[in-house]
Amino acid sequence: PGAPWGLPLDETTLPQILKEYNYSTHMVGKWHLGFYKWAYTPVYRGFDDFLGMYLGSQDYFNHDRNNGLDLRSHRFNEKGEFEEKIRWDLNGQYSPEYYSQRAMDIIRSHDKSRDKPFFLYLAYQNAHSPSQVAQHYIDKYSSHFRYQDEQIFAGMVSSMDEGIGNITAAIR
Repeated sequence: PGAPWGLPLDETTLPQILKEYNYSTHMVGKWHLGFYKWAYTPVYRGFDDFLGMYLGSQDYFNHDRNNGLDLRSHRFNEKGEFEEKIRWDLNGQYSPEYYSQRAMDIIRSHDKSRDKPFFLYLAYQNAHSPSQVAQHYIDKYSSHFRYQDEQIFAGMVSSMDEGIGNITAAIR
């Protein structure tokens, strides 16, 4: 973490191309493509806004990685100024659930009356270590699987599937 690497800056990303065609571009979830300089972060690589983490293997509830919070949102405001917010307010919330909620908020707030398409990149951290899931998902699989690690994994996949279903419904 923090090593001087990232997706080379001379590589053009899909959101950078889509911006040329008047798309609004949004990213939610795990970036994992470099962050040691601002130029490597999502809003400098073509996204209008970002909610998520730079690395992988964060705690799904307190969003900690190596004794530090890795959960933030970025955007450029109306004046073109960069804004970053460390998301302490999401402590204790299960990340796939608020990632799904953020994606649905983006979809619902998109102005369909304007002739401006949007691109949403959603990168869940499921089912990546650490193996963590909200208790109600473990309970759902307690009678299907004998071992708790199997219940947790099934719950992690189920929570992501539920989120995708909710996002699909928001699109309709």
